[in-house]
Amino acid sequence: MTGLEQAAQVTSDYTYVIGEVTAEYLRNLKRTNQGTKIPCNSATRVNNMPPHQNTRRWRRLQVDLPIQLYVRNGNSQIVVPGRATEISEGGMGFCAGIDLNPGDLLEVQFEEPGTRVMGVIRSRAAYSFGLEFLSPLAV
Repeated sequence: MTGLEQAAQVTSDYTYVIGEVTAEYLRNLKRTNQGTKIPCNSATRVNNMPPHQNTRRWRRLQVDLPIQLYVRNGNSQIVVPGRATEISEGGMGFCAGIDLNPGDLLEVQFEEPGTRVMGVIRSRAAYSFGLEFLSPLAV
């Protein structure tokens, strides 16, 4: 008997007899109309979603660029390295090991051509951030 078979043995009425089942496995189960449980992964949920309409003002480019973030902390300034992951005329996505929140102002310096731009944090997911430039980049 495999580990999964030992963890959950299906009885005749399609209910599970739970052994050592991880919380992750239980979260990935969903009930069908017939009352049986089947694994549900993120691909299943995404495929059932309606198409997303892109409402962005500027085209995004996927990049991998080193950047320096200049963040004011009272009377001092903190310099933190980061990586730009995508960029457009109006903003950029980046990753950095710093605690920033939506609404925070900062300055970003690109290593090439050495340009600095001001921006405001608009979104955050862990250490990935969305930044809106205060004035669009010249292209």
